[in-house]
Amino acid sequence: MGGSGILSCLIFGIVLGSYKFLNKLFKKQIEIDRLQKQLGVFQGEIAFLLETFFFVFLGLIFSINPERILSNLEDGALLLAILLGFRTLASTVSTRGSEIKSDRTKIILLNAQGLTPATLAILAVNADLPLGATFLNLVTYVIILTNIVTTVGAFWITRRRKSESEESVPLSA
Repeated sequence: MGGSGILSCLIFGIVLGSYKFLNKLFKKQIEIDRLQKQLGVFQGEIAFLLETFFFVFLGLIFSINPERILSNLEDGALLLAILLGFRTLASTVSTRGSEIKSDRTKIILLNAQGLTPATLAILAVNADLPLGATFLNLVTYVIILTNIVTTVGAFWITRRRKSESEESVPLSA
């Protein structure tokens, strides 16, 4: 019909996602909760497939250069420090006076990067940008380092919570 298929899919998704609002607007009672549950399962499977594809593709085109591994790790650590700095600033500002202020450490430490930077790095390589391969290597290091920080942070938070709960339990006589 000459239209945009991508835009049609977007509009269709918006209509499906907004059915409760549309029910109120048109005073109809359309019930698609079961369909939405099935679409959620389907969306999860498609997301897993895309994530798997991008990470396998990223692993295939990522190359470790032995002469530059230390400088790449340093650059990745610098980018990680910048990300953590901005994340600390953003979480401090956004949780000020909030009931989730006590969760600020969790917000800062659970910062794993993944599909979005991997996708952008692959797009840079596919567009034949002059420093696309360098960008890809840096992004891969940042993904690895942020996942390490998240893993260590999750263990640390769990240990701290466990020790706090043990301290709060009174000993019986």
